[in-house]
Amino acid sequence: MTAAPAPVSPTAAAALSAFLRGVERRALVVAELQCGDAARAEQALAAVMRAFSAVASDLPMAQWPPRFCALLAQRQALREPAAGQWPPALAHLGSLPPLPRLALLLRVGGSLDEGIAARVLD
Repeated sequence: MTAAPAPVSPTAAAALSAFLRGVERRALVVAELQCGDAARAEQALAAVMRAFSAVASDLPMAQWPPRFCALLAQRQALREPAAGQWPPALAHLGSLPPLPRLALLLRVGGSLDEGIAARVLD
């Protein structure tokens, strides 16, 4: 028999909701620029938001941003070579190998420092 998950307090639920609202747009931009495909990016982000919601209550809030980014970086759609399209001004992103491109996007779009952005890829 498995134990039921602990109930989440209204305050914790509100904090999680606020965090997800705040990170959703930036994460979608990172995912779109990584995949080069808006539909794949949206699917990956939806899965990450569900997965993060399931584990967030077990983490201190200070660990939420790097954990969310780690979950995003673990999605197969963001790790494999992209065959998508980028806006002309960002077309050079398509020529970068997947993991260095993801590290750059997490650094810029995810607001992670270099060390954390690199560790997220492990």
